[in-house]
Amino acid sequence: MVNLGNEASETITEVTSAIAHKDSGIVILVPDSAVGPQAAAEAKEAGTPLPISDEQVCVSGPKPADRAKA
Repeated sequence: MVNLGNEASETITEVTSAIAHKDSGIVILVPDSAVGPQAAAEAKEAGTPLPISDEQVCVSGPKPADRAKA
């Protein structure tokens, strides 16, 4: 477990590190929704499960409220 606090800049670094260590999955509560799409894309590309906890993360943009309604 890594507690980033409010350090959005460290989020992608830690996601990349978890993928490199072949962790079986990443559970994330992003400190800034702007990093959500990149974190989701990197996990998907690596085939690493990425359940999202207690936060909306949009995989196509930084603002979940702006996503198209299905």
